[in-house]
Amino acid sequence: MTQFQVQGFQSPMSTAELMALNADEASPGVQAQAVKVETANGYPCRVTLEDAQPGETVWLIQHCHHRANTPYRASGPVFIRADRPAMRMPQNQLPEFLTHRLLSVRFYDDDGMLRAADVLAGDSLAQKLREWPGDHSARLVHVHNAAYGCFLCKIRLQ
Repeated sequence: MTQFQVQGFQSPMSTAELMALNADEASPGVQAQAVKVETANGYPCRVTLEDAQPGETVWLIQHCHHRANTPYRASGPVFIRADRPAMRMPQNQLPEFLTHRLLSVRFYDDDGMLRAADVLAGDSLAQKLREWPGDHSARLVHVHNAAYGCFLCKIRLQ
């Protein structure tokens, strides 16, 4: 049985740091945007690994979630809460915000190359990870929202 560990953002950002992204002359354009949460279950925070609640403010930022020196290098927009500590999930546990979404899961090897992929209901992800019989060189899983394509979190297979 494969063990797994979910990883959210390990370097939370302050509101001041997020606002400074927009002032960076080396990266013109809006790099971070404050967004008021309008509905439940639509603004997953990559720091706390929870859905933000209506009325909260989250930040929409550009994030490079796969820094591999391969054609699979990838980035995209993600929501984060400012000034919040990073969540560390217990081993073999998934954050609840994954369980109610349709997910795209991508399995990468240590060189950053894609080895397998699947689309599945979030409530079946833990079983998929535990029973992972596939290419044993795949040790990193990226989880994305299947509908919007947004990166949600990384999972290390052990």
